[in-house]
Amino acid sequence: MQHKGNDLRVRRTREMLINASREVLQKKGFSAASIQDITERAMVNRSTFYAHFTDKYELLTILFREQFQQAMASKLPSTSSWKPQTLFLLIEAVLDYFDVFYGHCQPAQNTGPIFEHTTQEELYTLVLTWLRRDAENKRWQVPAETVAQIVSWGIFGAAVKWSQEAHTKSKRQMTQDIFQVINEGTMHFFTKAVSGS
Repeated sequence: MQHKGNDLRVRRTREMLINASREVLQKKGFSAASIQDITERAMVNRSTFYAHFTDKYELLTILFREQFQQAMASKLPSTSSWKPQTLFLLIEAVLDYFDVFYGHCQPAQNTGPIFEHTTQEELYTLVLTWLRRDAENKRWQVPAETVAQIVSWGIFGAAVKWSQEAHTKSKRQMTQDIFQVINEGTMHFFTKAVSGS
């Protein structure tokens, strides 16, 4: 019973630190925020912080991970699986996510790579989960991990490029283009190009 209480206390302390870091980062920005600022806001000592996190970079990774999960959960059905409709919604949601991130804030040089790395990992995990849910219905010729890697990097790369540059395509058009390439495969386009030349 005491062990459960300790687990609950640990979880509460961790949550307090995460909430405090959100407030501090929003107010001061990542570069200016210190661990001291976070621990003072959470009303714990520095050793408590280090019992939960290696440094503020690890904490930022957790915040970005949660932010991505919440953004996707708000736009995708909770029981999503590998289907054309959910793939389209996912691409649109990822474009939205990057557009908001790069459109409303200029990330500090040291936070951009963490944001992108974390987002790509989460996107890969989400796609792989969908593929595994659908494994009974489809016999993939390529391992699900490989498919998830290719699809997640394809969506991710296109979303980053689109969100960081002046938009030459609307979000809807970009979503449709990414979806068509992933859903139909490049051979379809190659065949068209060869037959048209």
